[in-house]
Amino acid sequence: MCICLVLLCKAESEDLMANIPLEDYGGDGELIHFAHANAYPPGAYKQLLVALNAKYKVVAIIQKPLQKDSEYQKFNSWEELADDIISSIEALNVGQVIGMGHSLGAVATILAAYKRPELFSRLVLIDPVLFPKSFDYLGMIIPVSLRANIIPIARKALKRKTEWYSKENAFSAYRDKEVFRRFSDEALWDYIHAGLVTDEKTSMQVLKFTKEWEARIYSTVQFVMDKLYAIEIPIYAVRGDETNVIKKELWDTWKGKQTHNHYLNIAFASHLVPMEYPEVISKWLLEHL
Repeated sequence: MCICLVLLCKAESEDLMANIPLEDYGGDGELIHFAHANAYPPGAYKQLLVALNAKYKVVAIIQKPLQKDSEYQKFNSWEELADDIISSIEALNVGQVIGMGHSLGAVATILAAYKRPELFSRLVLIDPVLFPKSFDYLGMIIPVSLRANIIPIARKALKRKTEWYSKENAFSAYRDKEVFRRFSDEALWDYIHAGLVTDEKTSMQVLKFTKEWEARIYSTVQFVMDKLYAIEIPIYAVRGDETNVIKKELWDTWKGKQTHNHYLNIAFASHLVPMEYPEVISKWLLEHL
């Protein structure tokens, strides 16, 4: 079981304080600070994070969409998530950490490391959302409030089923979905337990990560390649060979521009590679990090 820690962190204004919640996955040694993906709470990564505590102390930030009283309408940039990561690390007061993230969390970690490189000894970036510069022009043309109705993946998120009679019912429904086909039963149950909560009014099991927040995150994707290339911190990058967020050409370009980094491409893996192959990633990191 992970223990939830709530840390009081300094915000940019000395008069403004923010609660940055963390989940503790145990271990001793150098600290790994993990940031989760859009729609996947930290507990969905339990197998990977617990495996890493054999050598490291592991904590995971609970990002804005999962924080109490957070308002998706006020969210406009992934930079806000990077600022939370920075505040969280500062509050831990342990010196440098290993910044680790998946997808959205990997990009937020890139942005945090670009702003405050002195906080990080190394970065572990698992299938970060990396798009060419042309994608960024969307943000210059269309207001954030309108993008959810235009971006296909955001529209799909808003149509997502959000409640089930029981966790067993949800597990059966998800077990048949193509996106989860490579999840072990244990990994899928980790996602179910982390992602669903009982609605006190209806007693139904509902998504903890709301579809409105998921769509908002998709609607605020940003270009980060320039910042990534400017980072001099050692990077350990993991990609699922069948991912839809890092084109092979872009992956090869990244490898060519930062040859000092370490790269792992996992065959027969999708964007959800940390849940599909947690043992492959943990073994590689424990050997090379």
